Amino acid sequence: MLKNHKRLKIEKTTPGYWKVTLNNPPINLYDPEMFAELRVLMDQIEKIRTSKVVVLTALIPITSFLTMTS
Repeated sequence: MLKNHKRLKIEKTTPGYWKVTLNNPPINLYDPEMFAELRVLMDQIEKIRTSKVVVLTALIPITSFLTMTS
């Protein structure tokens, strides 16, 4: 099982089906920590040959994609 994720909730329903829920309130911002957690997740998926389906969901509804500018 994947551990130490603050922004991702990972449920391995079966060896071939994983549900990954994004949880980074208030708007599920794609920040450096989220990026790092997703990279670790992708590395794990590549190593585990039994994974067939990975479903990404969001705890907070995603209504639009936001771009932050300085």
